[in-house]
Amino acid sequence: MRPHIFISLAILFTTSIFAQIRFEAGYYIDNHGKRQECLIRNLGWNNNPREIEYRMTAEDQTVAKTIDEITEFGIGNNIKYVRADVDLDRSSEMLQSRTKFKEPVFTNERLLLKVIFQSKNTLYSYYESGLQRYYYKSGDKILPLIHKAYTSIATPENKQEYPEETRYNNTFRVQLWKDIKCPNTNMKRVEKVEYNEKSLLTYFREINNC
Repeated sequence: MRPHIFISLAILFTTSIFAQIRFEAGYYIDNHGKRQECLIRNLGWNNNPREIEYRMTAEDQTVAKTIDEITEFGIGNNIKYVRADVDLDRSSEMLQSRTKFKEPVFTNERLLLKVIFQSKNTLYSYYESGLQRYYYKSGDKILPLIHKAYTSIATPENKQEYPEETRYNNTFRVQLWKDIKCPNTNMKRVEKVEYNEKSLLTYFREINNC
């Protein structure tokens, strides 16, 4: 490839990257409950963020605020994150790393949760390097929707007849049945809910309309 063509493509690629990372009108709320309108750098956030970068005006210097300094931030009408101290199960979904017990192993962590659906019952998501978890708010508390893949135990005596297999703790359906349903919701409907954003969002929207 000719040098000048390579340089042109490099400039075009770099320009494209920076064009996608832009400052957009948004807000954050600090620890004192004060809402501050500003311009927030929209990074797309494949992983839930731990901080935000913002400017008061387009000409100002960029400033960062960490998760310990903000309780909420949003961009436009479609992006909103809220801070919460919640139980997080970091059990791996990878086959070679799965546990042989179904109970989640919780640690209490401070996270910025993405708001997927907000109403009387709110749905949140958390994603970090392959770890996907969902949360819900019913009342005042934000709770994890429990779902865990684990490997069943095969003893030496029955290993040939009953080899190890993947099983799932789908307690999240019990939680939905207990906390988030309409008077006419039946168990068959709850059993159809899968642990993914599309299925959970559809269910929460249905419940919001009852």
